[in-house]
Amino acid sequence: MTRIGLSLLALVWAGTSWAGCSNWAEDPDLLGPAPRAKLCIEGICEDTTLDYNCGNVSGAQWGYKNALTIDVTAPNTILAFRRGRKISLGRIKCTEIDEGACFIRPKP
Repeated sequence: MTRIGLSLLALVWAGTSWAGCSNWAEDPDLLGPAPRAKLCIEGICEDTTLDYNCGNVSGAQWGYKNALTIDVTAPNTILAFRRGRKISLGRIKCTEIDEGACFIRPKP
């Protein structure tokens, strides 16, 4: 009984640190076509696809084919970068072409 209890405890503890990730850049055959989005950065718009997204209890990350990355960490710290340049989140507008393509802004 002790082994079963310890095994269950280990699974519960480890489960909280696992991330749910989808990586279209590495697994296109498994995941199908990457979700498409129209991203406007500082007024310049382009269609792109989602390369990856991950999320767990401590945050979430999105990476796009156009080199935009969004990183949300608890408690609601949001960082956006494109080609090494930090971008204010207020200057980014994402419009989904396919469901699930846009990053999620945390509620204040």
